[in-house]
Amino acid sequence: MSHMLDRAARILAKPSSRRDSLKLIGGMFSSSVLGALWAGRLNAQGEDVQRNAARCGNQTCNRDQRCCTTGSRPFCLTLGKTCCGNVGCDSNKICCPNGARSFCATKGEVCCGSTAANSNQICCRTGTAPFVATKGRHCCGNTSCGPNDRCCTDATRPFCATNGRTCCGRTGCGPGQKCCDNTVCCNEHQECVGGRCSASNT
Repeated sequence: MSHMLDRAARILAKPSSRRDSLKLIGGMFSSSVLGALWAGRLNAQGEDVQRNAARCGNQTCNRDQRCCTTGSRPFCLTLGKTCCGNVGCDSNKICCPNGARSFCATKGEVCCGSTAANSNQICCRTGTAPFVATKGRHCCGNTSCGPNDRCCTDATRPFCATNGRTCCGRTGCGPGQKCCDNTVCCNEHQECVGGRCSASNT
């Protein structure tokens, strides 16, 4: 401020009309005020950028972006897209939530664990993890059975057996056989004794 007053005093000391002197002094003060305002605006914009960066990890999002916090780390995504794990989905996609491994699938598909089922597939959720099977098959534990199979669920791990067979533990008994203690199949002329098949006395 003292520097500006000295410049104003020098302007008044010069041999010129009072009107010209006042114009010079007014222009000097106007430039100073505008410069201060512009510097303040730049500082404010810088603070806004820093706040945006803080809201989106180490990145700075533009005005046409949003901050996604759905993944392992924040990231900037163009407006109109959907945050989905570590990626962004376009408007013609859907988000399949799967933690940090979330992914985008085509609209009309069904989210199924780490993948998606289309119109010719089904999603099986009968096992330890969801999986996709061909339409027409039916879910059976960690696998799928064909239309001519049945699902045996007596065992620790469900399995497929041909229709007409009897579920027996981890196997399926054919026609004329009988299940022995849900362990083994005995033939027609065998008896089930202690979980084993033995020859019949008759």
